[in-house]
Amino acid sequence: MLYFYEEISAIVDLISNFEKSDYISLGIIYKTKSQAKYTTDKLKTNTDKVYFLSRQSSLFVKGIIVTSAHIAKGLKFDKEIVP
Repeated sequence: MLYFYEEISAIVDLISNFEKSDYISLGIIYKTKSQAKYTTDKLKTNTDKVYFLSRQSSLFVKGIIVTSAHIAKGLKFDKEIVP
């Protein structure tokens, strides 16, 4: 669990740097949907600008997107994080 806390902390730092940049989209891409959803829930405690993208999503928003590799296939982001 400590490793995951450190991972979230590092991602929060990267998000902070992203928000200071001129980039429009950041993709955080996990291997599985459950990992992506869990991370989204944890990140939302730090920022409300994080969105979870799944097959059930009705629209694609620009900004900080957390999703699985399967869903991210074919999408383009200005920056990507693959934990």
